[in-house]
Amino acid sequence: MAKHGLFHQAIIYPAGVFNKYTFDTRYKVVADNVLNMYCWKDKDIKFIYKEYIIAHFNHTGISGAVKDAEFEKDKSRLILKYYGVKVWLRFIIRTLKKRH
Repeated sequence: MAKHGLFHQAIIYPAGVFNKYTFDTRYKVVADNVLNMYCWKDKDIKFIYKEYIIAHFNHTGISGAVKDAEFEKDKSRLILKYYGVKVWLRFIIRTLKKRH
């Protein structure tokens, strides 16, 4: 989830999620991904994988073509906060490898 997020077309949220959280509109392209980060850290929310096809989509949407500048600026901090040090270190190492 920290690497690519979840495909929002395939997520069904219980109403309680939106009683507790809202989309952070500072992130114009990936607000759904940031909402999932909030949910991932919340111990009261459980992610359940179901092997159902509920959406057919491709990678030609806006998030496949445009980077969310505000999210890119905050990404490292958000990964550390919501996924912890271990995942954050893997992110940092992967980022450094891409630069060389």
